[in-house]
Amino acid sequence: MEIRTFNPATDISTTVCLYRACFAEPPWFEHFLPNEVVDDFMWIRGLDNSVFLVAVENEVVIAGAAGFPLQDKPEVLKLVNDPEAYYLAELFVQRNWRGSGLARQMIQRRFELIRQMGYRRAIVRTSVEQPAILALYSSFGFTEMNRQDVRSRKVIEGVEQMAPDTRVILVGTVPT
Repeated sequence: MEIRTFNPATDISTTVCLYRACFAEPPWFEHFLPNEVVDDFMWIRGLDNSVFLVAVENEVVIAGAAGFPLQDKPEVLKLVNDPEAYYLAELFVQRNWRGSGLARQMIQRRFELIRQMGYRRAIVRTSVEQPAILALYSSFGFTEMNRQDVRSRKVIEGVEQMAPDTRVILVGTVPT
């Protein structure tokens, strides 16, 4: 298994499929069109100081992690008011790799890169219904700073609906 920078020319198809599959699962139940995900991924790649990593096993993307300066995520910036922080935007891991330590490796590699860019604080937003993610970031010293009630488009038991969710905003120091 190798962790490396996302390469749209070789990774876009499997990364989009993995992302869509991961976020279609509970508790997210989110349905994204492939072109929406491609647009988001290319937007992230185009930002100054963005990081987009993939983990690859046998030429197949099995995990992804992306981030960018918090200034580029205004709806979260207004909740934490820390324009010097880095936003840890995405983390997704293929189901059969969960629990293997891969997510932790992806986070650590992302920390290495953003620390090299000079960032010392980071923000992550997840759901209250993601205890594994909350525990993982807590193990790096992240603490809850704020909450955000949102409604998002979900497909639950085949029915598309707008459903409520409470997002947790965690803040932490980028480890050395």
